[in-house]
Amino acid sequence: MKKNFAGSVFYKHNYTMSPQNEVLNYKVIILVRKFGLVGGMEEYVYQLAIELCKKGFEIIIICEQSLTDPPSAKIQVVELGLSITKPRWFAHLRFAAKAS
Repeated sequence: MKKNFAGSVFYKHNYTMSPQNEVLNYKVIILVRKFGLVGGMEEYVYQLAIELCKKGFEIIIICEQSLTDPPSAKIQVVELGLSITKPRWFAHLRFAAKAS
């Protein structure tokens, strides 16, 4: 384990690789309030899910609202339902409580 200058922690993993250099049996859970091609963060998560799926990861997206269908069968989207949107800090707090 080592830390970078911002204090983020990086872990060294030993991945199980297939003959096609795909990672096997790993799941990634991504939390985002909205899933789809509607904004910067949402599009980033959408593209990240696609690329990780191509590498063999199973992806689970936990969101309040999905604005598009999952681009792959390996991507599972779990919708938690919309929260109160104002004030914004309260909306984030409610989403965090639902996700946990």
